[in-house]
Amino acid sequence: MKTILIDLDNTLVETSKFQLTEESKKLWDGLKNLDVKIVGFTSRPTMLKPFTLIHLKLLGIKLDKLIMNKPRGDVYIGNRAVNFDCRYSDADNTIFKIKKVLEKYV
Repeated sequence: MKTILIDLDNTLVETSKFQLTEESKKLWDGLKNLDVKIVGFTSRPTMLKPFTLIHLKLLGIKLDKLIMNKPRGDVYIGNRAVNFDCRYSDADNTIFKIKKVLEKYV
């Protein structure tokens, strides 16, 4: 089974309100339908993990794993990266790009 890593803050969840936007809801539903393992990650410190898990549960987000302490950077580069920001990105286009990446790296 393939694994998708997804950042939480301003990617899956709008940070200022800790809510899903319409596009991030569509993205989440699309990811669940891909038959993949979903691992969330965040640059939040480990001490916030219980709080983060509670909020994710309230939002209906069930991750296969949550990784804390992602290194902070201004730009992340990766050969399998797909950009998505819940505040302005298009979920349908993002799911399309994710499927293309998954097909490429069989």
